[in-house]
Amino acid sequence: MNSGWTSSDLTSSNSANAGCIVAVDLGNSAAKFVILGENEKQPKSFRIDQLDWTQQAIKWVCDHASCSVAQWRIASVHRSAAVRLSSDVNEATPKAPISLVSRHDVPIELDVEFPDRVGIDRLVGAFAALQSAEPPIVVIDAGSAVTVDYIDANGRFCGGAIMPGLNLQTTSLATGTDALPRLDWQNESTINIPGRNTLQAIRLGVLTAVAAGIDRLVEEYGKLCDSRHAVSVVITGGDANILSPQLKCAHQVEPNLVCRGLLLLPS
Repeated sequence: MNSGWTSSDLTSSNSANAGCIVAVDLGNSAAKFVILGENEKQPKSFRIDQLDWTQQAIKWVCDHASCSVAQWRIASVHRSAAVRLSSDVNEATPKAPISLVSRHDVPIELDVEFPDRVGIDRLVGAFAALQSAEPPIVVIDAGSAVTVDYIDANGRFCGGAIMPGLNLQTTSLATGTDALPRLDWQNESTINIPGRNTLQAIRLGVLTAVAAGIDRLVEEYGKLCDSRHAVSVVITGGDANILSPQLKCAHQVEPNLVCRGLLLLPS
């Protein structure tokens, strides 16, 4: 299903902001960028294991932003990468306001034991999901880790589950065994049941485990709701399109959910 947002929706919601906004979803392996100015720009992703990734990202922003001074909103689960990006942005464009988004910036109620320990990407994603779907909602973010979070019928973030993502699982198999190979998830889409070679067997096993885990969690979260509230399910993240066809639960794919949430945050 297509996203419930449009560029005009985002622009009108931030009409009081001068200039444009750069939203950065900074994860453990990649940083995703979206620019909101006159129109929302197509997102761009940079792997953070590249030495010059911050310079590449800043150049891309400067080349595509519709204003000379952009406001940066960064949601990061990678502390050292966030410090480096903030420092390089400040050096390249000293007048640009930079906000390292924390849970206090996200207008969502938390019902968890340790609110300060919840990943900011999970909170911003939950906030974004609430802008386009009625709670209760299950929000799945399929990145380096796969998070499956629950927002109750009152719009409260109630926590969720965290499991290793597709690449983490296959890397663990490759490094923890003598003969099992690594797997390229992005360039291979064939699913064979049963797997007729080692790569097919690894792909089938990991995909089945993650997809079945998500479906089970959606089922369990659904038991927390009364019959008047059907659970909406939203999936985002770099591996969303790989996992989506394997899920049995009805769901909506929302690309770049965290970046969209950053753009929608109140100033």
